[in-house]
Amino acid sequence: MRPDKDTRVAILVPTKDRSEFVGRLLKYYASVKSPHTLYIGDASQGFHLKQTKEAIARFSEHVATVHFSWTDLSTHATMARLAEEASETYCAFLGDDDFLVPESLTKCAEFLDSHPDYRTAQGKALLFVLEESGPYGRIDGHGGVYWDRKESHWATARERMFQFVGGGYWVLQYSVHRRKEFIADSSIARASEDRSFSELTNCFVVIGRGKSKFIDCLYLFRQGHAGRFFLPTTYEWIIGEKWNQSFQEMSAALEDVLVEVDGLRRDEARTVARDIVLIQLKRSIKAASTRAGLSPTELVVDKKQAFLRRLRTFPAIVQFARALEAGFGPLSARFGRLTVPAMKQPSSPYHKDFMPVFETLTIRSKSEKVGVVQE
Repeated sequence: MRPDKDTRVAILVPTKDRSEFVGRLLKYYASVKSPHTLYIGDASQGFHLKQTKEAIARFSEHVATVHFSWTDLSTHATMARLAEEASETYCAFLGDDDFLVPESLTKCAEFLDSHPDYRTAQGKALLFVLEESGPYGRIDGHGGVYWDRKESHWATARERMFQFVGGGYWVLQYSVHRRKEFIADSSIARASEDRSFSELTNCFVVIGRGKSKFIDCLYLFRQGHAGRFFLPTTYEWIIGEKWNQSFQEMSAALEDVLVEVDGLRRDEARTVARDIVLIQLKRSIKAASTRAGLSPTELVVDKKQAFLRRLRTFPAIVQFARALEAGFGPLSARFGRLTVPAMKQPSSPYHKDFMPVFETLTIRSKSEKVGVVQE
């Protein structure tokens, strides 16, 4: 059943020189007959711009897409501009190499539609890695839960921010937002030229301004690969020309939220905001020091997952783990595990939402094998 017009979600997709990934995204949303419109802010030129336009035309009968050619905007500015151009009541950001499940978007929008005291909603998220570079191939064993149950029901901005910085962090840009609130939050975040601060500031502003609800569904697939944004090494980041300016901008943005939402005095809000930012930066720097090269979206990570990734560097362990997963696939499926063998089982509660993504990643048509540019 198609959602009510008021609960359709504008999917905001910034992209640049990644036409194969955009084509894959369009293929997926066409295959599941998504009722949600894709808004693509494209900084590409030449070959990739041409390929993206051809892909949009190819799938135009099956997925609604609005394309903009903006070559001079940052990712953050593109997101905000796409939200302004959209007409839906709700919206969510999506990387051009990731997938948001349409039915889950609808569930989140329906929740927000009947709960005005909540600002965002989201379900479970999976991180996957392909065995070969590019948009297609076999899913390898280095994926796992990107986030599970993420939500915040605290009454005040201060409580939500401290819970968020204390280990509850997730990338709220992927959550479903009311579009007008998404625009307002993007504005107060005072987007920094430092992409790490830009993401952090936006997420803390959003959680400060309202509660967030977890919906029990498979919501987001995030792809891990070399083409993603990576944080500079710790000390390169700190001594960067814009680092102190970005730190001050983030503190000021959180200060404004604390005054606006909680009614704190300006001096008290300033102290609380700086405490929150300093705690977050200490966590980020500590994590980045031991795992250089990861983006801020991965700075709060389960140590168990990190340990498992190290084990998977040994081929014998990988083979044993795959055999074990295959053997226990039906059992783990019934428990709702977010693993490929489990979700391939029809008994998994996530099977229906997982298989279209799995097939999009692993089944490539002949038309998609031509015209690939080697860079």
